[in-house]
Amino acid sequence: MNALRPLLDGAVVALRQTDNSGMLDWAERHVQFPHSDRAKRFSRQQAPWLNGPLEAATDADTREILLMAPVGSGKTTMFEALACWIVAREPGGAMFVLQSDTDATDWAETRLRRVRESC
Repeated sequence: MNALRPLLDGAVVALRQTDNSGMLDWAERHVQFPHSDRAKRFSRQQAPWLNGPLEAATDADTREILLMAPVGSGKTTMFEALACWIVAREPGGAMFVLQSDTDATDWAETRLRRVRESC
């Protein structure tokens, strides 16, 4: 039986039902923010101004998104939800640009890792 285990595992992955829901529906079901004091789960109502950029980011025809918004408006939280989507639904290249290497490392270690683990 152990020799068949990889085959069975592969069959389970291949046959599991595909989730064809959109980004916002998917994120509301799967994305949690263990570090957040505002909301422990993704909600499209929490920062509705980010719904358009999130949907654009998951559209195959979109090549680039530029987003300027004030501090505390949910931009980094949007990146966290989007990173979970990319890993789960659309594996491939992505680049998140932060203001410094130190800030990027801090975010990845203290926030992004925890969100990905909870998703």
